[in-house]
Amino acid sequence: MWGDACLAPTLGRCRRYICATGPNFSGCGHTYVMADGLERFVVEAVLYRLDSPELAASLNGSASDPDTESWQHEIEHSQEQLDELAGLFGRREIGLSEWQAARAPVEKRVTDARKQLARLTRTTALIGHSATPRICGSVGRDCR
Repeated sequence: MWGDACLAPTLGRCRRYICATGPNFSGCGHTYVMADGLERFVVEAVLYRLDSPELAASLNGSASDPDTESWQHEIEHSQEQLDELAGLFGRREIGLSEWQAARAPVEKRVTDARKQLARLTRTTALIGHSATPRICGSVGRDCR
């Protein structure tokens, strides 16, 4: 379960966590856990929770307030406008200055709507975060 076995931990080839005994330690001195295996287990557990439906529901907040749906719609609509603007700029139908001028108020609406939604759903500390496989990909693994 813990991955690679270390047959000679006393030779310093493997890191381990020890229930240390002796001066300034109150442990038993008999329990050892290989660090690599334990750390892999902890990373897997954390990534599992970060990608869980429960965390996603917490990040999305509660929809008990009627204004929640309105602010969510504002975010989605404004994001569609930003995508449309990017397309116009990409096709050279508008110039850089026009794109920048049009983008600023839309981005402000998105920011304001996210703040209002976070306030209503009490997820202020979670603004800008999401529970997606991107989290797992950032540490070089596939969550699915």
